[in-house]
Amino acid sequence: MFEPMENKFVHPKSPPDSAKFSKAAAEKAPTKNRKTTKGAVPNPSPDDAQFDDEGEQEKTPRPLRSVHPPSDTSSKSSTSGRSGASSPRKQLAAMALSSHGLETRARSDPSGLPRSLAAMRTKLLQFSRGRGILGENGLDSIQDETAARALHPDMAAIYEDKEFCCSACRDELGLTPSPEDVVYILESAGDCLSVGRSEAAWNHEVHFPLLCLALRNRSKGAFQRLINVTSCSSASVIPDYRIRFTPDQKILSINPTDDLSLLSNPIAIPIETKRLGEGLDTANLQVATFLTAHLTLLQRLVDTGVSVPVQDEEKPPSVDDLGFLPGLIVQGNTWNFIAASRQYSRTVIWAETSLGSTGDIFGIYQIVASLQLLRQWINTAYWPWLRRVTQRAATAIQLRDDPAG
Repeated sequence: MFEPMENKFVHPKSPPDSAKFSKAAAEKAPTKNRKTTKGAVPNPSPDDAQFDDEGEQEKTPRPLRSVHPPSDTSSKSSTSGRSGASSPRKQLAAMALSSHGLETRARSDPSGLPRSLAAMRTKLLQFSRGRGILGENGLDSIQDETAARALHPDMAAIYEDKEFCCSACRDELGLTPSPEDVVYILESAGDCLSVGRSEAAWNHEVHFPLLCLALRNRSKGAFQRLINVTSCSSASVIPDYRIRFTPDQKILSINPTDDLSLLSNPIAIPIETKRLGEGLDTANLQVATFLTAHLTLLQRLVDTGVSVPVQDEEKPPSVDDLGFLPGLIVQGNTWNFIAASRQYSRTVIWAETSLGSTGDIFGIYQIVASLQLLRQWINTAYWPWLRRVTQRAATAIQLRDDPAG
């Protein structure tokens, strides 16, 4: 069945005691008189559905409801049916008017970026120039330039500049895909483009295989690794994690989504995919909405553990320690990186930067290197921070519920 939207998530495994924490946190939150299935996360209401420019229903809830200050007027005006739904671009503009909303900024001036995001930008720019996009031995299977050209003319160009394109430092990020695998992705993308395949076909033939090529090597234990990638076409943001709402439900998820497959697997990077030439504004709106909700969830985890004492000379964790949260938008061949950070009560969305295109050999190597760089960020920055925060939250709830223990 054709899906109008395809979400993919890169996530680490469940944090320690996350199930215990989730249950305790759920008991902590006040509840309304609202009927839900026992143990389940409440689904968004029909009014929360998101519509794109053509009026097609999207899975991501209406972000307008997440940014308006709580008032009867805004609640009524932001709820509309198919005929009254505004375009994603107008909704993004409306978000900028709220004191607790979000705004979009260009990443062209690195002086205004969070320090960690500026460092990430520098490395991504190096990859965009082709520098170090292959490992030191990434072309060892190719005997000479003639063999490279026989594989693909672009491969011959990379072979000529292999001193520039190949780097031992690149091997620290992960395995470089074989030239044959890269050419296969290139040909798959070319087929999808030439015959005008659907979004679902692009996801099946190009996007997900490329993600697996970069992040999930076909070897024993591939699904037991800390970081993995999964496809999810139905995930939606839990209403309680939108800015305009306060906690009023029992939420049994470590993520700001009610998708059952993601309840205990923390999401690190949301990925939104669209067909070539379609739905870019909608994709920007959806990823911005998710990142905003993600920041809200992380802040709630931090607040839960704030009463736990810290060690000498140790600072309590803060969401600002991360600097930014990443997201990816894929439109046909083009892969774009966006990021979200906080500035006081507002969320700043840093406009997309191209990671590369599956329309050429260089672009595929660039995308793989960029994805593996983001995986390194998860390993070294995001996961250690999240593990500490969830452990502190679980400890705080345990002390509250059992002071003598």
